[in-house]
Amino acid sequence: MTKPKRIVVEDLTSLAVLYSEAKDRHAGEKTSRELEEIEKEFCNAQESVQEYLDANKDELSSQASGFSGKLRNLHSQETKARKCVTELEERLRDKEESVKRA
Repeated sequence: MTKPKRIVVEDLTSLAVLYSEAKDRHAGEKTSRELEEIEKEFCNAQESVQEYLDANKDELSSQASGFSGKLRNLHSQETKARKCVTELEERLRDKEESVKRA
C-alpha cells in the first residue's frame, strides 16, 4: 500500500471508529462506504498506471529493437566504407609507385 493511500485509509478508519464510539451509525456507515470507494479508486488507478507502464514498456522495447537494427545497419555501412577507403588508399599507393618508377 502506498503512503498516501495508507494515510487516507488510516484517517477514514479513525473517523469510522469515532463515529462508532459516538453511536452515529449513519455517519459510520457512510464513512465505511467512502473508505471502500476510495480503496476501489486507488486499485483502479494503480491498475491503470500499471497498464500504461506495460504498454510503454512494449513500445520502448520496440523502439530499442528498431534502434538496434538501425545501429547494426550503420555499423555495416561504416565497415563497407572503411573497406572502400582502404582499397582506394591501396590503389593510390600503387599509382604513386608506378609514377615514381616511370
